[in-house]
Amino acid sequence: MRWDIFVATSLLVVVSASASDAAWQSGGVQLSPTPEANGAYFLTGLVADDAGGAIAAWKHFINHPADASYTYSHDAQHVTIAGEIAPGWPTAGVPFKIWGQVLPGTINVDMLPIVSDGVGGAFQPLISQNLSVDYTWALELYGIGGGGSVQNLGPNVLLGLYSATQAALDADGAGGTVLIAVQKTYGSPAPPQHIFCQRVDATGTAMWAADPDGAPGPDLSPALVNPDAVGMAAISDGSGGAFFAWATIPGADIYVQHVMADGSLAAGWPTGGVAVCTAPGAQYNPRLARGGAGSVFVGWTDTRDPGTQAYVAALDAAGVLAAGCPVNGRKLGYGFYAANGVAIDEPREDVLDLQPDVTGGALVLRRTNLLGTAASLHVHRVSTDGMDVVGWPDGGRFLGFGRPESGGALCPDGAGGAFAVSPTFSGLLAFHLTSTGTDAPGWTSGGDQLSSTSDLYAAPCIVRSQEGAIAAWTDLRDPAGPVVYAARLAGDGPVAIALSLESADAEPDRAIVRWFTSNAGGLEATVWRRTEATDWVELGSVRSDGTGRLVYEDRSVVAGTKYGYRLDYLDNGVLEHSGEAWLVIPAPLQFTLEPPRPNPATGPITASVVLDNDATAVLDMLDVSGRRVLSRVLVQPGVGRHEVELRPNRRLSPGLYFLRLTQGDRSSLRRFSVIR
Repeated sequence: MRWDIFVATSLLVVVSASASDAAWQSGGVQLSPTPEANGAYFLTGLVADDAGGAIAAWKHFINHPADASYTYSHDAQHVTIAGEIAPGWPTAGVPFKIWGQVLPGTINVDMLPIVSDGVGGAFQPLISQNLSVDYTWALELYGIGGGGSVQNLGPNVLLGLYSATQAALDADGAGGTVLIAVQKTYGSPAPPQHIFCQRVDATGTAMWAADPDGAPGPDLSPALVNPDAVGMAAISDGSGGAFFAWATIPGADIYVQHVMADGSLAAGWPTGGVAVCTAPGAQYNPRLARGGAGSVFVGWTDTRDPGTQAYVAALDAAGVLAAGCPVNGRKLGYGFYAANGVAIDEPREDVLDLQPDVTGGALVLRRTNLLGTAASLHVHRVSTDGMDVVGWPDGGRFLGFGRPESGGALCPDGAGGAFAVSPTFSGLLAFHLTSTGTDAPGWTSGGDQLSSTSDLYAAPCIVRSQEGAIAAWTDLRDPAGPVVYAARLAGDGPVAIALSLESADAEPDRAIVRWFTSNAGGLEATVWRRTEATDWVELGSVRSDGTGRLVYEDRSVVAGTKYGYRLDYLDNGVLEHSGEAWLVIPAPLQFTLEPPRPNPATGPITASVVLDNDATAVLDMLDVSGRRVLSRVLVQPGVGRHEVELRPNRRLSPGLYFLRLTQGDRSSLRRFSVIR
């Protein structure tokens, strides 16, 4: 079965090559319902169903303004490889956890990542917190069948007695799950708490014996009294056992342990785990990925240097640091930025995702927070020594800039490369990277856009789907509120379809929307428009020109208003609707110097300026002492937005620089950093 995607200049459209695949739509398919008044749906996880489809989980809440209370539910939905809701699943999804109306500060639920059960379904763990009565925590586990059944596994046996403040899980490969958790104890005095692990079968029955010291399973850190953790991870070893990682409190050091299928420690692995990193400062939020020949990779966030950095290390099957890997791990990225040897800013880097590359190495998604205004995402492919593999882009493959809080995700493509999703300021981008970090054949350099209206605060997810992948995200295209969408990505890149959005541009007095059709006979369509407060209104008709483009210019717009546009057209006698294109009509142009990019820079930078008149303007690049490094005169540049590439005659020293735009008696200043 072949799946195809078409990438226009601004929107990725997912379609199928056969009638049975026709459910995937332009801009993705909506998985969650449209929210009611004061409601919202936020994606919390996605897992493959082992048949090319995926199961998504989301949080649904409704705000009740009258008494400031909330109604919560946690639901799941199953989408097939064909982009359809799986048989037996209701269109609204299946709820597995429901709270009635609760007041803020009384109840909280932490949705942990959903994990596969290995047989077409999933396990959904969560930690519920009762903040009004004794401030208690409870680890709950729900089994979600591929056919839409839901079972609360907590009350069955020992799991129902767990009280945990943190936990992480993975499938055990046999229909059950493996988990690590911090046990929370109560009483006066309270019994000792523990960092423990457990294996649970499909019915919720614990398979590993409780530890003699009172832990509900094998005690992973028996030498510590009342330990806690700042992050933990679990991953199956493929044989019924698992690797577990945690960052201890006290100490904030990274430890890893390998527990066999019967609950015993793997040969060579010490009691208390292997100390992967005991460097000065704090280490936290470990992540795990299986390597080759029984090895395991661990990535984490580290504070041994100013700011935070992303680190990675690998252990062999005996728990020994892999050859060539430095003690306490290897740092990814650039470290801190400096001017004249003096630190001027501290990086905020962390490991967002860690996946196996299926050839014995690992794929790392690193996020760098830039001066608190933006974040960049990079993908690394590392070998067991922690170094990027030969041929991979130096410093990681760049995926774009987004908000500092923006997440991202990746999954292996089965050939040493990866599929990745990156929420950027221009929308949610999808990538298919080869084993050398280049774009896969047919994929657009710089990423293919899944959505221009994705929520930059809610992390997207992506999982393998046969030769391709399925991505899911929280989307803001519907004026009613956030909803969950999904799209399927082909492994072989984009091909043309019947109709796609090409661009949507807004000016203070007009909106111009362009579509493209591959229909050789031409296409006639009806243009519809709506706002966030009004229903659809027919504007007129449009017909494709000799190049296959349909262009509509709407001059009946109001500055500051958000408009949505779509096309209605006949396809073999059936009325079809295009995907919606939303844009905001801007206010009249104002004199503006936008932040230079890239920032930090290693070479030329691009300056974007907005001018409201045609007078000559000047762009100056200054160092920290105010000396002019470069000057560019813009003679009668024209009204509007202009992009200017700046290439200094000499190589700039690392440090802080400023970009200044001057026009008449007006000026604007932006800063940026240069690194090596």
